[in-house]
Amino acid sequence: MLHELLFVLSGYTGDVFVRVPSDPSLPSKTFAIDKDFPLLHPTEREALNRLAHLGWMYHQLTTFIEDHPPHSSRYNVYMLAYCSGLATVLDDYQQLLADIETRLITKQDHTGPPDKPAVSLALLTSMLGRWELILPTLLRLTEKVKQQRDCQEHILDVLMDQVRTGIPEVYDATMFLLQQLHHIFFRQITAWVVYGQLPSQSDHRFFIIQQVPPDLDHEQPMQQTSWDGKYKLLEDRLPRYFPADLADSIFYIGKVVATTSKKTELPASMKNDHVRQLAAMIHTPQSASTLPWEQQRLQLEKIIRSIRQSVTNWLSSHVFQQKQYQLQSYFVSFRNLFLLGDADLAVSWLDGLAHTEADLHASYTSSFSSDDPNIKKRSRNQATSSPRDSLAFNQTFWPQAAREWANLLAKAAAGIKDTNSDDTHLDSLLLSGDGYTFDMTPGFSPFLDLLHTSVPGHLVYNLTWPMDLFLSSGDIRQYSYLWTFLIALKKVQQALAHAFADQDRPRLRSPVSSKPSTPVSVADPSPFDGQAERLIWRLRYWMLFWIDTLWSHIQGDVVAGHYDTLLQTCQESTFDFDNIRQAHTNYLLQLTQGCLLSSADASTALLELLKTCVSFQQWLQTHGKQHLHPQKRKKRSHSSTNQTEASHMFQALTSQYVALPPWLDHLQEMEASFIAQSRQLFDLLLQQPQYIKNSGYLDRLLMRLDYNKWYSETSYTNKLSI
Repeated sequence: MLHELLFVLSGYTGDVFVRVPSDPSLPSKTFAIDKDFPLLHPTEREALNRLAHLGWMYHQLTTFIEDHPPHSSRYNVYMLAYCSGLATVLDDYQQLLADIETRLITKQDHTGPPDKPAVSLALLTSMLGRWELILPTLLRLTEKVKQQRDCQEHILDVLMDQVRTGIPEVYDATMFLLQQLHHIFFRQITAWVVYGQLPSQSDHRFFIIQQVPPDLDHEQPMQQTSWDGKYKLLEDRLPRYFPADLADSIFYIGKVVATTSKKTELPASMKNDHVRQLAAMIHTPQSASTLPWEQQRLQLEKIIRSIRQSVTNWLSSHVFQQKQYQLQSYFVSFRNLFLLGDADLAVSWLDGLAHTEADLHASYTSSFSSDDPNIKKRSRNQATSSPRDSLAFNQTFWPQAAREWANLLAKAAAGIKDTNSDDTHLDSLLLSGDGYTFDMTPGFSPFLDLLHTSVPGHLVYNLTWPMDLFLSSGDIRQYSYLWTFLIALKKVQQALAHAFADQDRPRLRSPVSSKPSTPVSVADPSPFDGQAERLIWRLRYWMLFWIDTLWSHIQGDVVAGHYDTLLQTCQESTFDFDNIRQAHTNYLLQLTQGCLLSSADASTALLELLKTCVSFQQWLQTHGKQHLHPQKRKKRSHSSTNQTEASHMFQALTSQYVALPPWLDHLQEMEASFIAQSRQLFDLLLQQPQYIKNSGYLDRLLMRLDYNKWYSETSYTNKLSI
């Protein structure tokens, strides 16, 4: 019986202990004494069956280990590490069985009469009592691991949940298994942090992966950089207990090492020091891997923080402190171009854009002058749409328009230098092929419609080494979006400021047509001209007041204030690359909030207000000359003028009601629309959260707009009735 008992404890059945159920087609549930076996008291049978069940659990675990050979490529390294650790734990069980067999052979534990020595069943149960706690836990744990065999982060979570127990025997066994998996985890972290290498196994399931660059087409004009496009952090692969900020630091260090390895290498002494620090998390007997996870986490955070600081200091001192790569020069350039800090450059570019548009229309029109019948048919099909709409959706003209806009920007920037230094870094960025270009893909920003160009392009900057370590494609898109808003605002401001000057300026001959322009006939004076002129001047003043106040607020408060804070971070004695990256992220966020673009409602209301200003300026171009400066049109004969004025006066005196002409009614509608839109925008600014008001200095803007209590005390209706 003792031989059969040792046999079943080792995971094998025999004549006494059999498989239950006996049908091989059904899954086994336990090992037990054959029900037909005689001579056993029920209590003895139950005690022996309990010991036999330990053998069955041991058999299930060893079968799982055999199904996962150590060098198999079918399973990920975490599953193999679990099996290896499980086999090590079960080695203690096998050693205990060997010790029991030795004691039985030598009869060390036999009791009773010398002629009939026997081993107490209670003694065997006591010797195996520790495994009655461990084996059921390991079996349940293995069943959960089977369900998560494709996700090693779930294996870590399952083990961590099991470690949280108050049973010392179970804690020791599961903690050992967790250490085995943590050894793999820490080795992968070491390879990434020190050498920038990811696990080579295809199904490694590490929380950092290398992305395959997508095939780019015209719908994906913004290429991702090597910094933010090559590697990706997958938070769903992180163990639940692993801190996200610690994972971000690990991801950042490895990206620096992996990205800079092609340009420059970290010193070997620094790498060796990093390996030495991380080795404390792996090697043992008195290493951090034997500690509870909370203590391991604290030690790992301390090590990663130290490594990140050393890598950051090396990056800032060996890369971004070089003159050609100084961050301040890029910040100056981005402010001058993306944020229109150089207003003269923006105005010059806008003036040139008007002439370039005419040339682009001429080129587009001439493309349909071919004798090819297919081209003529295409021309007839597009005749129903405006040239601007046709050109906007003709992708063959996008590259030409981008080149024209870039050349125009380079010409406008000729001779411009940084006012704070003598270098020409801005010019080199503009004129180089890797610098500023234009992306002509439609639909990027609704503010581009205010430019009234054939193709709604926007300014972009092509990131190259080493700026792709600092900026991402998302940052450049944010800069581009700010540029679309600011250039549209500047365009509206310029149009309103020169609205009356354009009335006396001779019109340029359109390059599209060679025919001389037809003189605009001056209509007879109307009794409403005086009313119209007062309305035009008043509406233009209100519009310019809003636009000028908003422009000065953005450039004087928002951009200048946050830009000075950013430069102060760069000029601190302790140049911390990490802090500068965070400061720049906050800089873009605060600019967006200060430009009223963080709120969808405020951005939409501002867009509608600018569209009304553009409509008013276009109305002035069409009708303004007929209703402004009536004294300049009194070059007719005196008698004709007196007769016309007398007839209009007689009509005004004899008629009880005189209908307003359509043009004056349309002008009053524009005024009413602007009043309602400005009021709505003012109310939306008041409703912004306090943190947006603080970062965007909106209180200053509201105070300037309401300097005479125009909005806060008296309504528009009351003031207009005065």
